[in-house]
Amino acid sequence: MTVVAGCSGSFEDRWTLLIPEDAIALYLPAEGETSQMVPQSESAGLFRQPVSGTNYAPNAPYLGVVLMADVATGISPVWIFSTDSESLLKGTLQEGDFSLPVETIQLRQNHYQFNGIRIHILGGATDQNNLYIATIGDILVLSASPRSVEKFVMRSGQSHSDQSMGFGFYSPETLRPGDVILNPDMMDDWASTFSNVLFHPTLSNAFDGVDPVLLRETPKATTATSKASRASGSSNGSGWTMSGKVHFSDSVTGHLTQRLTGRAEELKLDRYITNNAAAYSILRIPSNVNEALVDSIFSELAIVTRKPSLLDDLRNAPSSEIAFVGLAESGFQAGSEVIYLRSLQNPSALRRVLNEMVAMGQAAIEGRLYVVDEPEIARYLTGADFAPGERFYLDLFEDAVVVSTRAGLTESVRDDASRRNVLRFHPDYLTQMDSYGRRVSFIASLRSERFFPFITPWLQTGRTTEGFEALEFLRRSGKYTLIGTREELTDPVQVLLSATSTAEEIQPYRELWVYPLPDVELSGIPIFANMGGSERPEIIFSTVNGSVVVLAADGTSILQLSTGADTPLGSPVAYDWYGTRQNVLLQAAGSSIYGWDQNGNRLPGFPIRLQERIVSPLVVADITRNGLPELLLSTADRKVHVLQARGVPVTGWPQTMNSTITGAPLLYSHNGSTSIFAVSQNTLHGWTGKGELLPGYPYFEMEPFSSEPVSMPDGQLLLATQGGSVLLLDAFSMEGMSARAGADTRQEDSGGTGRPLAGQRNRLLISQSGILGKPRFVPNQQIRIPAIQTLTPEVIASLSASERDSLESAQMTLREDLVFAASPEGSLYLYNLDGGLRFIQNMGQEISEFSPISIQDLNRDQLPELVSTGRFGRLFAWTIATSERMLDLPANGMQYPVFTDLDLDQRIELIALTREGLRCWTLQ
Repeated sequence: MTVVAGCSGSFEDRWTLLIPEDAIALYLPAEGETSQMVPQSESAGLFRQPVSGTNYAPNAPYLGVVLMADVATGISPVWIFSTDSESLLKGTLQEGDFSLPVETIQLRQNHYQFNGIRIHILGGATDQNNLYIATIGDILVLSASPRSVEKFVMRSGQSHSDQSMGFGFYSPETLRPGDVILNPDMMDDWASTFSNVLFHPTLSNAFDGVDPVLLRETPKATTATSKASRASGSSNGSGWTMSGKVHFSDSVTGHLTQRLTGRAEELKLDRYITNNAAAYSILRIPSNVNEALVDSIFSELAIVTRKPSLLDDLRNAPSSEIAFVGLAESGFQAGSEVIYLRSLQNPSALRRVLNEMVAMGQAAIEGRLYVVDEPEIARYLTGADFAPGERFYLDLFEDAVVVSTRAGLTESVRDDASRRNVLRFHPDYLTQMDSYGRRVSFIASLRSERFFPFITPWLQTGRTTEGFEALEFLRRSGKYTLIGTREELTDPVQVLLSATSTAEEIQPYRELWVYPLPDVELSGIPIFANMGGSERPEIIFSTVNGSVVVLAADGTSILQLSTGADTPLGSPVAYDWYGTRQNVLLQAAGSSIYGWDQNGNRLPGFPIRLQERIVSPLVVADITRNGLPELLLSTADRKVHVLQARGVPVTGWPQTMNSTITGAPLLYSHNGSTSIFAVSQNTLHGWTGKGELLPGYPYFEMEPFSSEPVSMPDGQLLLATQGGSVLLLDAFSMEGMSARAGADTRQEDSGGTGRPLAGQRNRLLISQSGILGKPRFVPNQQIRIPAIQTLTPEVIASLSASERDSLESAQMTLREDLVFAASPEGSLYLYNLDGGLRFIQNMGQEISEFSPISIQDLNRDQLPELVSTGRFGRLFAWTIATSERMLDLPANGMQYPVFTDLDLDQRIELIALTREGLRCWTLQ
């Protein structure tokens, strides 16, 4: 069967006239490309996925494919064929020429008339599988969208005498294979089909006044992008570049379009845009638009009516350059965030306006930030819409103003700029800008792997894959940049659209952020807890000057709390205080316990005041098993306290010791009850949750303990003594143990044949110089050792010299429970529970007292590392299984290093206090 043309005439030489004005884009096929092939040219990466995903076109050469926006189908491709080929026409409606599954096709003929042209339907099992085909003269149009086909038919009956612009401006003979024509004027309608309705007003008419623009692939060797890649060495050579000219209609009304039409100038705001942005743009607000904003926004504002001179300050303060910086989920909020920037030609003028707002109670000052609850001034400065009543934070920094809805975000711009972690100092960006003489009208860029997390909250529920994700160029990991230049306001804007791979050279670690803490010490190691709405943990720490700080995963500040004149002791505690699955923060400081909710508000009844100074870190738990939290700590008057949530002592507490307890008491859950253990000098104390002594306690040693107790499985405790021994005790079978405590059962290490920790011989001498910190139980570790170390001294003595040499060279891999201990001079030891030495390394320097030794799988190879820090802050790590040192670690001097997966990407982040502040690295 053939399709009968509904009208006569030739359109093949001018088929672009048929493209509706509301089309989104047109793609011209590469040489030899058919409709059943994945689009071949690099430029097709702009929309390869929606085109290649439409497997309903006949396998034949085609003239072009047009993308239309359709409310029902999202992006709807329309295929354009020439009907000159009889082979195409003869099989057009035959099942075998289509790649739809056979079972979905009903071989029934159907058609209807539209504007005098017959539109044929190839019926599917459902209406969603129907195909609509029309012939317009010698052009065949095919699509799954009847509305789109009908728009082409309507165009065939219209006058095309005036085609100075639009798709018809580009005649087929001027086009080349691989060309792309984009229609920015329709981009907002297209985006609105899958955008969250909240953002529809922002998108509405954003691009009004821009005519379709032809983009043509540019040879890589001549593009600024490829030059930048070669100069910096950061690109792997893949990518593409397209260039073209953007013409504007006489009346440019779109609020985004107006910001694309400025004359090229040197950029200023690139020195404030973080390299970690998911997307950014630098645009310009025309002077007439700025003046109109002043008149429309501030004519009735109270500060202007009170002081009319401030209106001139508002007009004169900003310059034309504005910037938008999109950041993917920070970790605190389950969504993306935005920073706005505006360059200032008169910062003092804007400061006068803001100070007047503060004086009138319309704004406040927090640190160096202005806090404003009404959005008018933010809308004026940024050109963006802020929700009514939304609070935003504003910073005047050098010759720019920074605006965001979170204080930490606003502050992060100053911090990134001070560390030069900004565009202006990125080698790729610098080389690219040098090719333009640093003068551009606008620039916009995104990184696809960061852009998806950023844009997802903007999309309708369930339509993520139907919009942005359908675009092939966003499905690949890459950086996409659009640069526009315009020397005279009467000229078209020259644009360059480039795509480069972001496949970076793999480095062993990459710095993520630094939170400045000049000359400040921490009171304990940072902790991780969920204080916001996302799955990512927050970083929480306290400083000796009384600050308790909560940071998002991106290093920006969320909360900055204070204990006043009281000095914090130990780390803060995050706890679900009310049983609502929302953590609160608690901090012991001075003689008080402070508490705040997740918004930074003081908890009712806090701070809890004690009569004496607190000398041990705070422990919070349901100790009495009544479903409510209790507070465990010790004070300078030698008392151990268990307090109810209101600060009232639990019955049976406090308990008075023979000396003060400065280490955190240990809570041990065993056989359905919670017990408390603590050491004071040479005494180990044990109580029930009600303050009753456990059987066999107090337990006495001949020499003082050097660490608080450490829990092990099956009711056992590990302790260290000042004489350098590690003890393994059965915590709940202590009767009669003190009588044997003085027995000399110690033995120095002798090549792995020391006495066992288990059983009655429950101690092992590690180092005559003592043990630093707590020993540690390291369960079920894989470790490779010389085979001879698995034999007893008696068996070794019976071996011949050759047998001994053979066993010393042979290696065995074991899995054992191990005990770790360290000496102050820098030696690290691992023993099994039989006293066999399994690992020994020396750091060559003393161990830092500010850095807990930890076991971490830093490179996620299932072989954990033993991690420690030297006296001068150098980080050391050895793989336990092989005793090999890991050298590719940050070399900064650091204290309190901690490890976690902050952004949940299966890579470990290292966070530590350095001279510059709290610093975060990703270990690759």
